[in-house]
Amino acid sequence: MSKSKDKNIFIDGEINTKTKTSNNKHIRSKDVYREIAQIVVELGDSAEVKNSRLEAIYKRLNQIYSDGNRHSYSIISASIKEKARVEGNVFLDKLEENTETFYQVVEKNSIKNPRNLMSFNKLYDHIKLECNRMSYISEVKDELAKQQKELADQQKIVGEDVKQALDDTKTLYANMISIISVFVAIFALITVNANISFKLTTYNMNEVFWGIIVVNIFVMLCIIALLLAVRLLIINKLTGK
Repeated sequence: MSKSKDKNIFIDGEINTKTKTSNNKHIRSKDVYREIAQIVVELGDSAEVKNSRLEAIYKRLNQIYSDGNRHSYSIISASIKEKARVEGNVFLDKLEENTETFYQVVEKNSIKNPRNLMSFNKLYDHIKLECNRMSYISEVKDELAKQQKELADQQKIVGEDVKQALDDTKTLYANMISIISVFVAIFALITVNANISFKLTTYNMNEVFWGIIVVNIFVMLCIIALLLAVRLLIINKLTGK
């Protein structure tokens, strides 16, 4: 004797038909779910589905629903999502348009056979819901991508403005240092000449004149050396030249 998991006792070699039937029914249900999902995807495969094909689809779905089967929203959703991932919004637009046409066929046939109209209504709602949901997600993604691009462009512009401001600041510092250096040189030249004139007033004017020239040449050379040093050591580093 053997004992099944559902506590039903049966003779060795005898099949637990209840469990087997349940498993087979589950497998068949999955197959039906996939078939319905494939039919839904087929509705969006072409820009226009012929009426003869829509009639055939209606008859097949009507048979499935008449046998007590139902569709699975999750499997339909996954199938539409996978197809839309490859073909994009073009597929969603075609599916939505062809679904509207198909529902006209459903309404026409349901006048004579209203038995499965509720199932067709749910299928229609689920397809429309999924198309709208995925279209909305696509729009949000496009808008985010657009905003991200605009933000990147703005960051680039701001970066260029900041760089320009830094360059202008360095140039301003360099110009200020240059001006200060020139004023220092002029002040030094005046001071030296004043001191020379004061010291040499007791000497011969001819000697004073040539003394001033010689000292000024030396001072000018020192000033030029100073300005060159300021240019090389400070200004060029600020301006990056």
